[in-house]
Order: sequence, then structure tokens, then C-alpha cells
Amino acid sequence: MPWRTNPDPYSVWVSEIMLQQTQVSVVIPYFERWMARFPTVETLASAEIDDVLSSWSGLGYYRRARNLHAGAVWICENGFPSSAKEWLSVPGVGRYTAGAIASIALGEQAALVDGNVERVFARLENSTLTNPGLNRATWEWAEANRPQIRAGDWNQALMELGATICTPKNPNCSACPILTYCKSYEAGLQGDRPVKSEKRRFIELTRYAKVIEREDTYALVRIPEGEWWEGMWMFPSSDTAPDGQRIATIKHTVTHHKLTFELWLTEEEVTGATYFSSAEIEDLPIPGIQRKLLRALEAEISKRNSKNLFDP
Repeated sequence: MPWRTNPDPYSVWVSEIMLQQTQVSVVIPYFERWMARFPTVETLASAEIDDVLSSWSGLGYYRRARNLHAGAVWICENGFPSSAKEWLSVPGVGRYTAGAIASIALGEQAALVDGNVERVFARLENSTLTNPGLNRATWEWAEANRPQIRAGDWNQALMELGATICTPKNPNCSACPILTYCKSYEAGLQGDRPVKSEKRRFIELTRYAKVIEREDTYALVRIPEGEWWEGMWMFPSSDTAPDGQRIATIKHTVTHHKLTFELWLTEEEVTGATYFSSAEIEDLPIPGIQRKLLRALEAEISKRNSKNLFDP
């Protein structure tokens, strides 16, 4: 993992924010591109938010990128925090991230809890708790059992144990270095721990994205404040199908929402739109779902082998 090569506070902070709800294999190339583009906290703080969002495009949960930018500005104004407690003052940094930065990069004997550590705790103690009780109990356990030296190594070992051996499905118990202490294994219940919470029901939504062409450029609008992906760019959309031709249907999931986007060619006018070429759109900060729609549009252009989509 490239952030382990030089675990300074900035690189650990960036990696931990990227790793929230995202797999390591996905994060690695994003992290490497990010550090090449924003090698220091100063370069990140001075960057335009559109550049930051564009570099983040595809990772999802774009509030994380906004928080990194806001946090960089805060650090340039106040200096790098020197403890887990001080890191909690940085925008977007919670208890887990503060503990990770402080223990891994600063050598503080700070505890941390993520989903992997929760799972290790639940199996080790054969806990039947579900969240939020499980999270509270895991923090109490982590605080009580943190070592007096090398807390960063300890924390990373716990997380890696959960990620590689004590996995959600089919844990590799025979390879576990703490198997003799595992109460759920002793009871034959490791597959039932942690106890699953009731599944959240998905909300299904359908949106209609409009391709409006003008001299080889296409209309995009800024996403308003308060909506998913606020401040980024998207094809104009509505809750009802426009007059025109449907060319693609794209599925996408956001938190507990299942979204269906239909892409339509239309000549309807949209107020407040800005027109960009497909090449220019590539460099804009656009959400992953909008990039999928762009790929569908490019496929349609290629199929028709014409610059004007509205030619017969």
C-alpha cells in the first residue's frame, strides 16, 4: 500500500479518507494520482474545488473530497494537529480517522475502530450486539486493550486481520493468530458473528437525463446545493420523460437508493445550461453515474458515425 511507504500525517489522512467505504484495490490508483496532483497540503488547499472534485471523480461520496479540501485550508491556517484530539477539529475528521493518523503517523498510543475491528471484536468476544451498541462496545474494548508502544502497528494489524483473515464471509480461522482466544470459534458461531442488523430497504428512483446538442457540444448544468454531488456537473434531468428518443438505461446505487437513469436525445431547451464538447466534459468534475451516461452517449455517436445526433 503506497501510503505505508512514507506514513506522514498528510498521506495517512488522504488514504484514510479515501478508504472510507471503498476497497483498497480501488483506492490505490486514485491515491497515487492524487498525491501526484496534490503532493502537499499546501497544493491541495490552493487548488480550485473543481480540480479537487475532478481528481476524485469515480470514488463516490464526494463530500469526502470537499472535506479534504476544507481540511487542507484549515491546516494551512492552523498548522498540522499533533494529537488525535486536535485532529478532531479538522473538517471531515472523525474519531476513527483521528486515531488512525495519530497512531500511524504521529506515534500516539491512540485506539481506532472500523468495520474490520468491529468484526474481530464481535467474534473474539462472541458478542451478539448490533450497531450502534456494537460500535460503542468495540471502542471500549479497543481503548482498554491498546498497547503502550507501537499502537500504529497494532491498529493496522487489527484492521488487516479483519480484512484478510477474519473476513465477513468464510473466515480463514485456521490461519488466525488469536484463534485460541476466540469465543465465537470455540462455540462454533464465528459464521454468525457479528449479528446481522435488519437489512435497510432500498428506495428506487428513476430520472430522465437529457442530451441537448448544439454544434457538437452538449448541455450540462451545475448540481444545486443540497442534492447528491452538489457543485458538480450533470446532464439536465427531470422526473418525467422528455420528447425525443431514449438511447440508454443506466443503473446506479447511492447509499440506500437504487437509481435508474434513462438517457434521452431531445431538442428541449434548458435554462441555465452550459455547453461543452465531449472532450471538455471528460475534464469536468462529474459524478460516476454521469460518466456512465457520457460513455453511453459516445457509443451512440460512434454507432451513428455522425457528429450531428439529430440528423435522420
